Amino acid sequence: DGQAARSVGLKLSRASGNLVLGLTILGPDQQVAFQGILTQTDLVSDVTLPSTGEYVARIQKVELGPIPNPEDTAFRIEVTAH
Repeated sequence: DGQAARSVGLKLSRASGNLVLGLTILGPDQQVAFQGILTQTDLVSDVTLPSTGEYVARIQKVELGPIPNPEDTAFRIEVTAH
């Protein structure tokens, strides 16, 4: 569970593959607390949680255009409380 006004660090890293990935963090009320797109190797951000409760990270493929020779993509997500 996250606490309101607490800052957390987010890092989404591509381990392999070439797909574009989106990271969405949903708060306890299912409202978007953070949204970003991984187009290179790493997506790094600090987020201040808007409310207390359970947060969910959702990672999905993002279509920004055709990808020649798409590859299965492995990733790693890290969350650090500050």
